[in-house]
Amino acid sequence: MLKVLNASRRASRIYVRLVGRDTGAVINGEAMPSLPSSVLAVMQGDRGAAVNPPLQSSVLGAWEIPMDIAVEGLRTLALTLTDRRP
Repeated sequence: MLKVLNASRRASRIYVRLVGRDTGAVINGEAMPSLPSSVLAVMQGDRGAAVNPPLQSSVLGAWEIPMDIAVEGLRTLALTLTDRRP
């Protein structure tokens, strides 16, 4: 019970997740992101493995930002990042 309460989100924090497009699968309840397409094809072809539908995204990072006041709501921002290195 304490573990569940400690893991619950608090109203005095902002939670940020950076999600990126990624290919992967959930196999036997475990997420396996960033799989090469050849590996994903083999795993989906294996009838003995408990493979769920493929993942389309994965969490690249997650942060908690403490606030002095209670906050409420949800905001989703879509960003397109490009590589401008020479």
